[in-house]
Amino acid sequence: LPLVAGEMLAGVALFHGLRAGRPALLVYGVIAGMVVVLGYGIWPYTQRFNEHWDFRRLAASIERHADGREAGVFGGNVYGGRWFSMDFYVGRPLRSIQTIEEFHAYLARAERPIVLVRDPIWRMIQQGLSMNVSVLEQMAVGEQNMLIVREGC
Repeated sequence: LPLVAGEMLAGVALFHGLRAGRPALLVYGVIAGMVVVLGYGIWPYTQRFNEHWDFRRLAASIERHADGREAGVFGGNVYGGRWFSMDFYVGRPLRSIQTIEEFHAYLARAERPIVLVRDPIWRMIQQGLSMNVSVLEQMAVGEQNMLIVREGC
């Protein structure tokens, strides 16, 4: 209903604005109609996006496995090193791990941290690992399969 009302408002503004030669009615009426259409239309889109790209569920899994300790993300500078802003969803900064050597050193720490890795990257590095690294959980987020890993589980 709000979408139809917004489009009708824009249509009426177009019709009367053009017919009467009133550019202000034309411009502001179409703007008002589009504000209604776009303002309402973003809610269903956001809901579908959040269901498909469920970063909140992934962040909850990270926190559960990290148990309050530091967590890292590995990916060789994936998406500009931002990792879909996982730090936003987790609520704290995550350590960005850029190299295999850094990955090994990070997992070998005494507090046994966890690392978030995308599946394609995990498959590439898995065979070359010199330590026993286990997958704690894997989760699909959008088209990506994400894995939470830890050394020696």
